[in-house]
Amino acid sequence: YAGKLPAMPAVHAIFIQTPGVVQLPFVLWAAVRFGVAGTGLTMLLVTMINSWQLVHGVRPILPLPPLATVTAMTLSLSVAAVTMLSLSTLIDERRHSQNMLGERLRFEELLSGLSRAFAQLPSNRMEHALDSWLARIGSFLDVECLCVLIVSNGVWGRPAAHCWRRSDRHSAPLPKCDLDLPWSVAQISALQSPTLIRARDLPEEAKVDRGSLDGLSLTTVLINPLAGSDGLIGALVCGAAERELMKSELRASLRLVGNVLSGILERKAAEDSLRTSELMKTSILQSLTAGVVVVDGDSIVVAQNQTWQQLARAAGCVDIAAGSSFLDALASAASSGNRLAARIADALSAVLTGVQPRIVLEHTSETGAETRWWSVQVVPLTGPRSGA
Repeated sequence: YAGKLPAMPAVHAIFIQTPGVVQLPFVLWAAVRFGVAGTGLTMLLVTMINSWQLVHGVRPILPLPPLATVTAMTLSLSVAAVTMLSLSTLIDERRHSQNMLGERLRFEELLSGLSRAFAQLPSNRMEHALDSWLARIGSFLDVECLCVLIVSNGVWGRPAAHCWRRSDRHSAPLPKCDLDLPWSVAQISALQSPTLIRARDLPEEAKVDRGSLDGLSLTTVLINPLAGSDGLIGALVCGAAERELMKSELRASLRLVGNVLSGILERKAAEDSLRTSELMKTSILQSLTAGVVVVDGDSIVVAQNQTWQQLARAAGCVDIAAGSSFLDALASAASSGNRLAARIADALSAVLTGVQPRIVLEHTSETGAETRWWSVQVVPLTGPRSGA
């Protein structure tokens, strides 16, 4: 029975006289699976099969003259080709859009991770973290080099504070990534858009810039200014082929990275400045020969020097730890019969509430065979913050 199946008129008409009915599923599969290229190749095979049938005299179901048969077959193949190619093009565009959307979502996740990583990171640990994140971002964007230059007190740091260079395992070791562009960065400002720098176009006075680019085998870099609330705080420099740097997608991604890095660098600069200021104040406080304790408007101890701790024990006053309430400690000592603690508590309360601008207390203490005289001064803090 299987041998007689091809001889049946209906089956013979489908497979021999009207092959398009059988070929259509394969063309559809090629359009969905392989896109335009697969559709074109499949339509070529279909055309070759149908042409062979026409040459060997195989006619369609309805008997037509030879010229009409060729015209009908040509129109049929043209309609099928246009329809299938349109379908495959639409599918390719949808796949491309999905790939671009997926790539964009991965990039947004990378930026979100960058922001989260530095949200609670202390400034003294940001240096290593920035180097690590530059490597991740540069690898994701598939560029040759990614560096961050920093402005400190209006002066550009040299060379780049943070620099990443893509390496190739199969090539010789790359030179150290020390990017130095003094002439190039002098041409930008916080209000400028990204600036494209070509090594071959650099003037004679930009010898350092040209030498740095040649040393890193970079022909073109894109400099993105990083602006903070008080002006220019640095620049993000990307090295790649010029045709890559001209792409709007890469420029948009670098602009977003620059926005995140601006916030990170600005917070780092503020914390470094605050830490330097605190270290300076602490050093000055510790160098004083007099004992000093500083409290805020709520009598919480902000700082004290070692001399205060030593003299407080010798004078019979309160030895208090930073972060604790000085008034509470004085009240507790006063309730135990410490008269000096009670007097200091009253004086501190008067100064903090503004009742007295300044109070000086005199005190004597017996330490062994000698009597010691003490002067305790309570003065308000100057400036926007209250305290004493």
